[in-house]
Amino acid sequence: MTTEEGRGAEGKSGAKSGGGSKPDAREIRERLVWRAAVVMLLATTGWLFYVAFDAQERAEELTAELEQLQAAVETAEEEGATTVTAPGLSEAAAERFAAAGIEQTPEGYLLARLDEEGAWLSEALELEGPVRVRKAESLVLSDQWLYAQLETEQGEQYAALLSYRLAEDGQLTWEVVARSEAE
Repeated sequence: MTTEEGRGAEGKSGAKSGGGSKPDAREIRERLVWRAAVVMLLATTGWLFYVAFDAQERAEELTAELEQLQAAVETAEEEGATTVTAPGLSEAAAERFAAAGIEQTPEGYLLARLDEEGAWLSEALELEGPVRVRKAESLVLSDQWLYAQLETEQGEQYAALLSYRLAEDGQLTWEVVARSEAE
């Protein structure tokens, strides 16, 4: 081996093992890929935290609003209002209930009828045993939507969003839109 070949071999091996040498293209790509993966992981984690906290804040706002609306309905009922229209229930809807010969308040009638549908409701929600409607915590949201707090015989609690339609003869048709376990 000539001296130039020896120096060339040492120079090559020294370049790879030396602390101050430049990394090759493969090492640069690996580092970039790992850094990009870490940045994406951090961004995704941050986004998920943002979504979770935003949803929790919105749920707290809706719960507070629901409590205010329930208090308003209870106050109106205590004051002896003859026709109580729940928040979101239009006067036209109240008139449709009266035209159908329903003497109860629209909210009271809807919740009572839903409570009578316990077997259907447990089947539609895929629950075991009959379901009881917790009327004090349930609310008619509009002319076609009802939010119901439910309880099974085993004491499990659920919340459900239901759609309803009132026929001219007073018959109701129900559809479960969503459900969740209550906390």
